[in-house]
Amino acid sequence: MIPISSNKVVSVSYELHIDSFDGRLVEQVSREHPLSFIFNTGSMLPSFEKNLAGLKVGNSFTFQIPCSEAYGEINPEHIINLPHSAFQLNDETKTRMLRVGNVVPMVDDDGHHFHGRIIEVAQDFVTVDFNHIMAGFDLFFKGEVTEVREPTAEELNSGQVGHSCNHCGKH
Repeated sequence: MIPISSNKVVSVSYELHIDSFDGRLVEQVSREHPLSFIFNTGSMLPSFEKNLAGLKVGNSFTFQIPCSEAYGEINPEHIINLPHSAFQLNDETKTRMLRVGNVVPMVDDDGHHFHGRIIEVAQDFVTVDFNHIMAGFDLFFKGEVTEVREPTAEELNSGQVGHSCNHCGKH
């Protein structure tokens, strides 16, 4: 069996909890629909990959990633009050979209796309949190390695598992 190492396609099933291994379940990835990625290409958290390095198909894993090695602490500077005019929506859509807890797509002046979570809707402004949704949390993973294999040439070229595209410009 091939151990997990650089440029191998890795598939894992897992449960992700916050607060503790028995804490709130925030994500569950099944064996039938595993998370698949190319190892050590920058697509995953470095600490996540460090804990999987060397494992083989059938190996189980249990590890914690402290918030400082995951998505960091909540940065108060990433919580911003925006005027309602920043949301270029018609009144009906604005009423539906601008609700506490909703995640809204945004574009900055430089054309960068990102998402923010609405935490308050006031008469004159909307407070949006642009921190990563998992910022401020320690992450607790329990799972199993379901596949380790060599990538296809297309996967290695694109950096995506299962990617086959003749028109994307990555050949």
